[in-house]
Amino acid sequence: MKPGLTKEAHECIADRYAEMQSRQDERTLPVTARSLATIICLASAHAKARLSQVVEADPDCMAAIDILGFTLYHENSHGIASDGTSSKRQMGKSTNVTEESEGKLVEEDGNDTKRA
Repeated sequence: MKPGLTKEAHECIADRYAEMQSRQDERTLPVTARSLATIICLASAHAKARLSQVVEADPDCMAAIDILGFTLYHENSHGIASDGTSSKRQMGKSTNVTEESEGKLVEEDGNDTKRA
């Protein structure tokens, strides 16, 4: 299976690639044509995981851009930060999680979740 890009996915990738190139002074790694190929490959892999014949702007391209954005800039649209806080996705919703020194994960709603 080799999913094809929709017009919206093509435009989304082109816009985000241009945005990444304009942030060159903030980057940790250079943004090259290989970065563009990486976005396309990641979006295609996401579409394959969904068993789709087409790569769509949302969710495929956005997932690929999130992965590459985290790699290049250490930022993500899901709130992952370097200060010890992160977010985990549970059945379509996002829940903030912080680490405590006892080795537990504590969710915002107060439930303790032990590490595996």
